[in-house]
Amino acid sequence: MDKKYEDQILKSMDAVREKAPDIPLDYFFDIWKGFWFGEQKTEMPSIAVLGTGIPELYIRATGAKPLFLLGGNYFTDQYAEQVFPQISDPVLKSASSILFSEQLACMRDITAMVVPVSNADTRKVLPYFKDLGHPVIVMEEEPFLDSKATSRFRSSQMDLVMELQKLTHRPITAKSIRTAAKQITSAHDAIRRLKTMDIPQIAKDFIKQTYYLAPDIQEWTDRVNGFAEENLKPMPENRSHLLLIGSPIFFPNVKIPTVLHNVGIRNYENHCGVPDPEDYTELMEHDPSSLNSMFRDLNELHYRSAQNDIARALCSDTSFLQNASGVIYHLLKGQLMYAYEANRIEKAAIRAGIPFVCIETDYTNADTEQIRIRLEAFSELLMQTGRLSAAI
Repeated sequence: MDKKYEDQILKSMDAVREKAPDIPLDYFFDIWKGFWFGEQKTEMPSIAVLGTGIPELYIRATGAKPLFLLGGNYFTDQYAEQVFPQISDPVLKSASSILFSEQLACMRDITAMVVPVSNADTRKVLPYFKDLGHPVIVMEEEPFLDSKATSRFRSSQMDLVMELQKLTHRPITAKSIRTAAKQITSAHDAIRRLKTMDIPQIAKDFIKQTYYLAPDIQEWTDRVNGFAEENLKPMPENRSHLLLIGSPIFFPNVKIPTVLHNVGIRNYENHCGVPDPEDYTELMEHDPSSLNSMFRDLNELHYRSAQNDIARALCSDTSFLQNASGVIYHLLKGQLMYAYEANRIEKAAIRAGIPFVCIETDYTNADTEQIRIRLEAFSELLMQTGRLSAAI
């Protein structure tokens, strides 16, 4: 692996260890290093997924392994620099660079790749993905503004199911869906327990991201549950909620989490990291009688989940601000949808009397000191209004 990639990957792990020195994280560090530096040989088909905007359930239900490309690396190879204009989505550019440069051993033998298309940058890069020689499943995303799953959404989901079955040569059955749903829901419940634990947010976020890299999600779930039972105390129940929302923050990008920790903001609700695994309790309790009815229920569940995810959907409903003690909006240059959302959420926060700060940044460390000064001033404002003591 190129040393510039390797350095950032290892330094991000060091940053987590430094901020949470007393937390036993060796298992999760091993997953992190194994994904980036290991061979991860498996007889299972592997499906590369750009980002996290598709239901992993269907991939796992075919018996295949999803390989998530999250795009947190600052560095891009020369080919990616030629493909993307100077001002473009840095997360997409980073994830694409991993594919183009073949830095990851596990990406060299993928069966196919799934690409959710939500902006013009993704649409422009699709021909280059197809030139890599792997089948590409394209999923057009939408703003998730309807009350129920749209016909376009349902069609896209079923196209994904059909393509996965064709490419892996394995059928998706009601039994395989139930098995995958049970595993994913168990991971969801483990993360819910993790969120209540009184440890630095940067450690929680790192643990959660390793779910998307883990070769065995059942073992990962057991480890998180054991971790919560043996080592950690719960957060104070009466603490207020400081929100970090906006553009994605995926490891090894640790700029904002590190600055927040250093200015004393160590416990907050992070909506910029990877999403929680899906909760399929409703599906398992209902237990549809046929595969078709199961797909109908899943379409509604997945649509509603995307609609309620403030990191993915347009926030026409800003009720999530109700109990917020403050809002930090992270905005990456080149992500136009988030720039639009930042303006709308700022106005909603001002109307509600909630302190708001927008941190616009990029995939370099040049502005770290400037960000530190702004967030330090924001933390002082929260402290003066009595909002920070309960949030940190």
